[in-house]
Amino acid sequence: RMEALKVWAGKQVASLMGLPIGEVGEVVEYLAATGDEDLWDHAKNILGDNKGVKAFLSEFKRRRGHIQGTIRETATSKAPMGYHTTTNSSTSRESREKKRNKSPRRDNKDKVISVEHN
Repeated sequence: RMEALKVWAGKQVASLMGLPIGEVGEVVEYLAATGDEDLWDHAKNILGDNKGVKAFLSEFKRRRGHIQGTIRETATSKAPMGYHTTTNSSTSRESREKKRNKSPRRDNKDKVISVEHN
């Protein structure tokens, strides 16, 4: 997927710079390796500051974010059951399951009707 992004970006950069696609490979590699927080400043120095560049960078960041999100989802789906690869999760899957299994079930009159244990 990243290669498809680079091919697309190469065409866009070549058009923005007025160069053949074969001459912008290093620029595309550089932009692909630059983090979102620095991308605009670095790209502006290379490509200029105009609406076309802004539109390209916006779409580039969106596409790259989608690819990176897909990569993270794939890594998470390969994690062993019960483990999470994300660090921002305030409640782990295991603790949610434990809480659910130990929580009393109640009927509509708020009476405890059963408690499940493993």
